[in-house]
Amino acid sequence: MFFQEGRIKVDEARTGFWPVVNSLHALMRLPSAPFISVWGVYNEICTWVVLFSAGSGVYLWTRRQKERLIGWLMLAVGSGASLLFMLYVGWRG
Repeated sequence: MFFQEGRIKVDEARTGFWPVVNSLHALMRLPSAPFISVWGVYNEICTWVVLFSAGSGVYLWTRRQKERLIGWLMLAVGSGASLLFMLYVGWRG
């Protein structure tokens, strides 16, 4: 009906900031969008790079004897901030 008349109908739904961020992480494909078709691969590569960086960083930190205290402090602060952020996103979502 709308195609013959040369019109389209758009329904707008406001979702907020966090649902949009969540959908970007879960989005794997979007029809008729050439760049977004590689978004899932890009997201997967970034995830593995971050995990490798964190793991190798912890490994290298355990090999240094002099900076053990600051390493524990940074690990505790980073883990606590990450946990608080995950709780906030889960609560406010």
